[in-house]
Amino acid sequence: MMKKRLTAIIIAAAMLFAAAAMPAYAALTMDDIVFELKTLKVMEGDDDGEFHLEKPVTRAEFAAIASRMMSMEDAAASYKNEKMYDDVGTDHWANGYIVMLSHLGIISGIGDNKFGPDEYLSYENICKILVCCLGYSIQGENNGGYPGGYTLTAGTIGLLKGVNISYPFTREATARMVYNALYVKIMTTEMRGGKVDYVISNTTFRDKFTTVADGSVEKREGIVTATVDAYMNNALSDMNSGQIEIDNSIYYINDPAAARYIGQRVVYYVNTEESNKIISLRPSEYNEVITIPVKDIKEADASSITYYTEGNTSKTKKLIPGVRVLKNNRPVPSWNPEEFLNLEQGELTLINNTSDSDNDIDIILYKSYVSVIVEDVNAERGMIYFSDSTLLGGKKYIDVDTERNSNKRIVLYKSDGTPASAEDVLKDNVISICQSDDKNFTEGIICDAFVDGKLTACDDDTVTINGKVYPTERDEVKDNAVFDRDIRAYMNYMGEVVYIKTITTSTNYGYAASIFMDDSATYAGVKMIIPNKLSEKKEEEENEDGGDATIISKIIASNEELRNMYLAANVYVSGINGSTEQRKLSSKTAAEYILNKAVRYTLNSKDEIDSVVILKPERGGDKKVYNSYERTFAKGNGDNTDKGGFGVDFETRTICVPDSEKPSSRDYLANVEMSNGKTYNVISYEMNEDRHVVDLIVVTAPMKDGTVGELTSTSEVGFVTDVVTVMDEDSNEETLKITMLNDEGKEKVYDITEAYREYEKYEVPRRGSLVAYLLNNEGKIENLKIVKSYDVMPQFGLDSASSSYTIFVGYALDADYNYVSNQYNRWVTRINVSPALDEESSLYYEVYKNNPPPVFIFNRADKSAEFADMRAVAVGSDVISVFSTNGKVRAVVVIR
Repeated sequence: MMKKRLTAIIIAAAMLFAAAAMPAYAALTMDDIVFELKTLKVMEGDDDGEFHLEKPVTRAEFAAIASRMMSMEDAAASYKNEKMYDDVGTDHWANGYIVMLSHLGIISGIGDNKFGPDEYLSYENICKILVCCLGYSIQGENNGGYPGGYTLTAGTIGLLKGVNISYPFTREATARMVYNALYVKIMTTEMRGGKVDYVISNTTFRDKFTTVADGSVEKREGIVTATVDAYMNNALSDMNSGQIEIDNSIYYINDPAAARYIGQRVVYYVNTEESNKIISLRPSEYNEVITIPVKDIKEADASSITYYTEGNTSKTKKLIPGVRVLKNNRPVPSWNPEEFLNLEQGELTLINNTSDSDNDIDIILYKSYVSVIVEDVNAERGMIYFSDSTLLGGKKYIDVDTERNSNKRIVLYKSDGTPASAEDVLKDNVISICQSDDKNFTEGIICDAFVDGKLTACDDDTVTINGKVYPTERDEVKDNAVFDRDIRAYMNYMGEVVYIKTITTSTNYGYAASIFMDDSATYAGVKMIIPNKLSEKKEEEENEDGGDATIISKIIASNEELRNMYLAANVYVSGINGSTEQRKLSSKTAAEYILNKAVRYTLNSKDEIDSVVILKPERGGDKKVYNSYERTFAKGNGDNTDKGGFGVDFETRTICVPDSEKPSSRDYLANVEMSNGKTYNVISYEMNEDRHVVDLIVVTAPMKDGTVGELTSTSEVGFVTDVVTVMDEDSNEETLKITMLNDEGKEKVYDITEAYREYEKYEVPRRGSLVAYLLNNEGKIENLKIVKSYDVMPQFGLDSASSSYTIFVGYALDADYNYVSNQYNRWVTRINVSPALDEESSLYYEVYKNNPPPVFIFNRADKSAEFADMRAVAVGSDVISVFSTNGKVRAVVVIR
């Protein structure tokens, strides 16, 4: 009877408390809940601050949440080196929380001495944990035990207010339950007359955050009256980005976003012992903030502003008498509403920051922007250059270097509102810039948006591209309109077209390698080399003294194909002997003129060449030294004074000509690798003035079909998961498809080149093989070496060795995951591998923690493989194979 009476008393008391003490939900939003939980550091977002409300919560995550809710983080830290569960190591981020709560009996494992840290918690799980944290476990048991007794108790004490129960149980629902739990009075036990008595205290977990030794957490509200960028009253010359003024009182705050809340009502928390420091801040729900493009303003006077909304309807907002106005972040003592109507580009922000019901506007912020088009950027010096001269008194640049402009505030944002720097600015970006009248504040909004298509209509305010209408920012768009051509329209951050460029379609470049005649010997044709774009291949060499790895860069030149092309009966040819005169020639004569020359050509409806321009070399000389760091060719014929230097980029097309007397058709398809500091026979054509590089180069070099790239100690490493033979429908030939886990952990399917199939060292890997491989510029396997196959357990010890690599197989006896290597002077994982379960013949390997090698786990039973890291190695039981080149670990295979 005693137990039943006690339960009844507890339920009654809890129901009274739930009715009286829980926070009201009428005005409580999810933003409020998240804001408070983040402020108290009970629940936190990811590295970017995102809360991911839609996702479920894991068992490890909730162990941390429950510990923080009870203000027991310090206690949890004392348990972090104690191992309790097989699947939660002492290096697991949540180990301390899990072990502590397990000792307290609040959580338990899932069986077989496992905790399941990455498994998701259900609604019932969370109810039980929170009920236990709050001390109401006796009530949960008396109500029927798990799960029903605990869910009933959770509802009784108010944990389920506003909670949407779902499966899986989301972070949003979890956050609401945890928030509710903060305000539930904790049940404690007392000894009375030698017996345990359960008592509902007057303390909540929320109270623990407001009665800490170094002060209390206090919630406040106010209007932001000044930031580092803007002020409503007087200039604060010494204010920095770590400060904000609210209701004329200055606070310290570590939140860059706060600089954008000028004029808004905010809710913020401070520690009363350091009340000038804000813990966290957010805009109040009482704010009404309306941003209007200036082109949407219909009417404006001293009492109201009318603006267009969706569907060309309009809306009017009343202004309070004496409304405050800021122009480009500075207060305007007297303002003329007509000025809003005369703005060409910019926006108005109307703010109602009071909780009254009149909805009238208290503050107007207006910004007048000038859009500029980026011509060039020197990010290191903070200089951004423009293609016109419409900014800052005709200057063609803006200097965003903070050291040179220490007395001014210059900020850049991306179009999504995130902070940016000169490194985020690219050629052809549009930057919308506003500047205060005192020149001390400049803001730029970077936009990289554009639309490709054909321009079909244009008027004073809009353009139509691919049938869709876009607003325009300036009259020059209409003036420069080009119809029925492929164009690119560049936008500002408001989605307005700022300028349009005509897109140059792919030019028909070629090189006539040889001549042939048709069967009747009437019409001539040429074997035309069709160029390909340049590509790049990079290899890394570790810096053994620390610091960044050395990047070895090469460019890959190749032909797209060798195509037989007939010439029309009459061909118009220009560029003969450098003349611009156009001649009408027979197909055979035209073919003879263009033989062994780079040309630009057009085709008729029969795909015959009907006009040709013989290209004139752009720069003198043909022997050029390649500079891979600048992507330039210069020092022609060894003469440093030669004026024949030129640049290339990855839009440059390349014609490769074999230097042999009788190259085969397949020789033309071999790659040419060009390395830094080497001299090449290369001639440039067609300087692109817009990009300041050449559009075409002709490279004469050794080219032989069947050659493959050389595998080196830095070649890529992968683990083969499947090898399939397929029939090519076009050639009716069998080809191989090799599926691999690459060194980034991604499973990809690779083709192999024909040259590699005919290579004398051609190897077909089996499933379960570790391989080193090389890809060509098309992403096909050009060379491959089987390092080791693991479908059969390999020999233990030094299983394979050559002059360049070794394989060592054994048991992982021990591992230190935080070790400073004396050899490499960097953090490593130091692992001890032995061919037997002893250390007599073991070897120590050091694996970089930063830029580590891949770890592949191979299950021999089903021949499956997965990607992992060194922490997946089970010390004392796993067999591992360590692949090293020149003393450096390149890959680890765990064999199970």
